Amino acid sequence: MYLAFGQLERRVLDREDTMSASKSALMAGLENLTREELMARLSELETRVPTNGIKVSSKGGVSVYGLGRFPVTLYLSQWERLLGMADEIKAFIEANRGKLKVKPGKDDEA
Repeated sequence: MYLAFGQLERRVLDREDTMSASKSALMAGLENLTREELMARLSELETRVPTNGIKVSSKGGVSVYGLGRFPVTLYLSQWERLLGMADEIKAFIEANRGKLKVKPGKDDEA
C-alpha cells in the first residue's frame, strides 16, 4: 500500500493521539522524519496497540480489543459470570432487537 507523505504523518498522528500525546509536540517530532522512518513508526504503533484480539492487561485482567475505541477489560471472575449469562444475553437481545441500535464497524457501510 502506497501512502503519500502527508497521509503517513496523519496516520502516525492518529495512532500517537490514541496514546494521549500532544499533537503539537508530535508534529515537531515528525517534521524531520523521512518517509521510511514514518513507515517504521507507524508499523511499531500498529503492532503495539492490538486492533483485534485478546491479551492479559498489566493489572491481570482480560482485555478484548476491536469492539470499540477502547478495549473491554474484565477480571477472570467477571468474564466467567458474563460468559455464564450468554444464553440470557442472547435472549434479551433477541427480545429487544427492534429497540437496539447497530453501530457499523470499520468495514461496514454506514
